[in-house]
Amino acid sequence: MKSLLVALSLSVLASGCASTLSSVSIPNGAPWNTFETTIASPYSDLEAQPVGMVASAEIEPSIEGPQIVVACKSDQGKFFTINVTLPATDPSTWDQAALCNAQAAYDNATITNITPLGVYYLWNLVVEIDPSSCGGRTSGGVEVGNTDVSTLFAISFNKNTTGSLNIGAGVSQGTLPGPGLDVQGVPSFLTAEWGHLLMGPSWNLFGVGELCADGTTGDACGNSTTSTPVAVCEPGDIFAFKTNVAPKTYKMTCGSVPVNLTMTGGYPTVGACIDTNIKNNCSGLKGQNRSACVHAQIGTCHATFNVPGIPK
Repeated sequence: MKSLLVALSLSVLASGCASTLSSVSIPNGAPWNTFETTIASPYSDLEAQPVGMVASAEIEPSIEGPQIVVACKSDQGKFFTINVTLPATDPSTWDQAALCNAQAAYDNATITNITPLGVYYLWNLVVEIDPSSCGGRTSGGVEVGNTDVSTLFAISFNKNTTGSLNIGAGVSQGTLPGPGLDVQGVPSFLTAEWGHLLMGPSWNLFGVGELCADGTTGDACGNSTTSTPVAVCEPGDIFAFKTNVAPKTYKMTCGSVPVNLTMTGGYPTVGACIDTNIKNNCSGLKGQNRSACVHAQIGTCHATFNVPGIPK
C-alpha cells in the first residue's frame, strides 16, 4: 500500500539545542483534506497566513475548555492548569505557582520540582488543502505569528508525483502543543507534551489504537505497568503522539490503518534546516509551486529556530 508522509514537529526546543522533527506515515488513500491542531502560546493575538495549496488557514481561541491557562513544568514533564478554577482577575496578578500546585494535587501525581512557565493562550489552527491540488506536484504552507514577534508556528505541505503528501511543521521556543484532547491512559499533567492532529472528513477505516515505548500495542499497552504510551489513535480521526520520545520509528495500526511515527534528530542551524528541506521537498518544482514550496520550508525552519519569518 502506498503511503503519504505527514511530518509534524511539535517538539519544544531548549535554548541552544538542535531541533527535533517527527514524521507520521499514513496510507495514500486517506480522504483527509482538513487538519486541525491546538497550540499554546504566550501571545494573545495570533494570525495565520496561508500560501500555495493551502486553501485556507484559520486560527482562533480554543472553543472547548479554557482559553487561557498556566503552563507548568516538573520532574515528570510539562502540564497545564486545565482542571483548576482560575481567578477572574488580570492574569498578570495570578499566583502561578499556587495554580500549578493545585493542578498537580488534582492529578494526585507524585511529581516534584513544580515551576510555572507562565500564562498561555490556547489556539485552534484549522488548515484546509485546496481540493484542486489532488493531482500533480503542488506545494504550500501556513505561518502563524503576530506583528510583534517572529513566526511562532509553521506548517509546509508538499505533494509529489507519486501521490504522497509531505507535511512538515516547526514550533518556536516557548510555544507548546495544546491540550486538545484527553489521551487514553495519560494523566492530564502530561498534556503539554502531546501533539495531535484532528483530520477530516471522517474515514471509516481509521479506528482506535495505542502504542507504548517498548513496542506493545492495544490493551497490552494500556494496561502496561512497565511502559508508557507514545502514540494514540482515538475516535473522530485523531492521532496524538508524545513529543519527547526516543529517536526511532514506532509502528502501529489505527483500526485497519497502518501508521508509522518516526522521531529523528534535528538540524544544528536554521541554514541547514532550510537547505535540507528545500532540497528534499522543492526539487523539480517550477514557477509558483517552487516559490510556495521555498516560502513554506523557510517559514517552518524559522519557526523551529525562533527567527523572524518571511516578510508578508
